[in-house]
Amino acid sequence: VLGFIEQDLAAKPELDQICNLEKLVLYQRWLVEFVNNFVNFSALFTPDRRAQFEMGTLVMDGRRLELTVKVTDRAAHKKVATESLMFVVYAQITEKEGGATAFEVAAPVTAGERGRLRVGKRGIFIGVDGKERDAVIVEILEQPISLLEAIKAPFRRLGNLVAKKVQDFTTAKLDAAEKSAAEGVGKTTDAVLAKAPATPGAPAAAPPAAAPPPPAAAGGGMGNIVMAGGIAVAALSTAMAFIVSALSEVNPLSVLGVILAIVLVVVGLSALLGWLKLRRRDLGLILEANGWALNGQMRLTRRLGGFFTRTPAVPEGSRIDRVDALAPAGAEEARRRRTRRIVTTILILAGIAIVVLLFLERESWLALLQSAK
Repeated sequence: VLGFIEQDLAAKPELDQICNLEKLVLYQRWLVEFVNNFVNFSALFTPDRRAQFEMGTLVMDGRRLELTVKVTDRAAHKKVATESLMFVVYAQITEKEGGATAFEVAAPVTAGERGRLRVGKRGIFIGVDGKERDAVIVEILEQPISLLEAIKAPFRRLGNLVAKKVQDFTTAKLDAAEKSAAEGVGKTTDAVLAKAPATPGAPAAAPPAAAPPPPAAAGGGMGNIVMAGGIAVAALSTAMAFIVSALSEVNPLSVLGVILAIVLVVVGLSALLGWLKLRRRDLGLILEANGWALNGQMRLTRRLGGFFTRTPAVPEGSRIDRVDALAPAGAEEARRRRTRRIVTTILILAGIAIVVLLFLERESWLALLQSAK
């Protein structure tokens, strides 16, 4: 046995060379492919190729999200992907609707606007193997997608806040009115039953535990509603009177100037912050979130944004018909007349507003003309 061991040890250098030769052959065969996929990323940035780490294309909301990477730990991926300053959707991919989850992917949205992308939005996932699967968004990492969306973001948030406050206020008042009305109806019913004569042959009803409310209280619920409505109308009238009185003492042009200045400041700051975020978007952090170790940054330019997220064009030779084919005869002409009436009304109102402003500021205009003379 010792002799055979010595023979094996004597052959070790040759066997090591065979292992090195195998490694050299594999390097010669796959090194360029490896470099193109994981070093210079030419496979990623070539339109007719697919990188080895890509999972496929997510078709959703009329767009194609071309770059998708597999995610095994969404929470850990999200921590790193947040620093990329990119809008990322996390989608579950299933073999069929209602089937078991096959895997999850992360897809950055790099162009356009958010549109109708939301949690629960469904789409189609086309894998690199060409197989189609179902997809549904399970989480969204929100960041600016474009400069226009960054400008509209504060106004959208303000609109959502106002709508929520109005809805909460309306719901609370409606619930209070319904409760008050239900209490009034209940008291009225109890009073009527207490005064109703007993049925012959039936045992006498037990006396009520408490004295019935006075007749005036029977309609207390509706009375409270009417009273609350009167108070609300009075409050609105007072508020409108105060607003009209305050506006009559204020220069309308100054008010418009202040409003315009506030809007311009908000738009300017939103545009600046959005531009700073957009120019710092780093595609490499999406890959680092999957456990990669990247030495450099992969800045996402505007052209690359349109490369990874795009809206497919209509097929060659086709056209979009914007006329409702199912509309009755004359409906299109009626719609055009209605549009013309709306535009005419807006122009007339704008003209009236200009005339009113000129009338209110007539002294300023006269002073200006006199100084010009």
